[in-house]
Amino acid sequence: MKKSGLSAAGSKRRRDLIFYCCVLALPVIQYCIFYIGVNFNSVLMAFQSIGIGGNTAFAGFENFARVFNDLFKLPELISSWKNSFVAYSVSLVIGIPLALLFSYFIAKQKPGHKVFSVFLFLPTILPSFSLTMIFRRVVDASIPQLLSDLFGIAMDGLIDNNATAFGTILFYSVWISFGGNVLLYVGAMKGISDSVVEAAELDGATGFREFYYITLPLIYSTIVTFITIGISGIFTNQLALFNFYNVVAPSQLQTFGYYMYAGIAKAQGSLTEYPYYATMGIVFTVIAAPLVFIAKRLLEKYGPSAD
Repeated sequence: MKKSGLSAAGSKRRRDLIFYCCVLALPVIQYCIFYIGVNFNSVLMAFQSIGIGGNTAFAGFENFARVFNDLFKLPELISSWKNSFVAYSVSLVIGIPLALLFSYFIAKQKPGHKVFSVFLFLPTILPSFSLTMIFRRVVDASIPQLLSDLFGIAMDGLIDNNATAFGTILFYSVWISFGGNVLLYVGAMKGISDSVVEAAELDGATGFREFYYITLPLIYSTIVTFITIGISGIFTNQLALFNFYNVVAPSQLQTFGYYMYAGIAKAQGSLTEYPYYATMGIVFTVIAAPLVFIAKRLLEKYGPSAD
């Protein structure tokens, strides 16, 4: 009887192990192919040149020399230095604080929070290209027409006007990011123990004090994650420029992410420029990785404690 029980337990463990392996198999295979395999191939490409016929040859450090030369000479990439860091700074200084405030408003179920949630999550529901077309129609046609009808003010569209195009696209980028950010922040806030909140309320904590002294420290790890992910995205964020301009965005608006994205799109399947963009990706990774680890270490060391 005892052996039969042990055999049944062993059989159950084997079934559980098989089920566990089956569940993990697909994500592990995807990770190996689309992350390890792709990045390994990118490293190989960085030291190759590919001819029009697809013939490859060892290129040494020629691609690296070209990338470093272009980073400080091409107009598109010179503008990208400023635009990419400005985009991250706006996200850090404006986007994250606003997302936290909106999340707190929703998590505390303040009056009107359901309607407010719809407007925040709407950009994540609509297809990105449709949303971009609607937004551009509003800022380039509807707003100028409205100002003309009401006040007799003649103005160009906000995106058609070079003086306001970048600021308008920054606004759009921050706005569409609220949906995903708020969803995660609200989830983290909902995970705060009710007893902690009730104790703070009994001590007379106001809404602002509860937000600053209770909520922020207890979800600080989530905030750190968003900040560090943002640093890693400095060189990949394309600000939805491809949606607005396809591959012909003005050089003064481009970011590093758009430059690489549009460059691959312009190649139209030709492999000749792939080594160049693979090298650029490696260079950006080498720059961004230390920044991410340093920022994470500093944020964890000097940030608020949940205790």
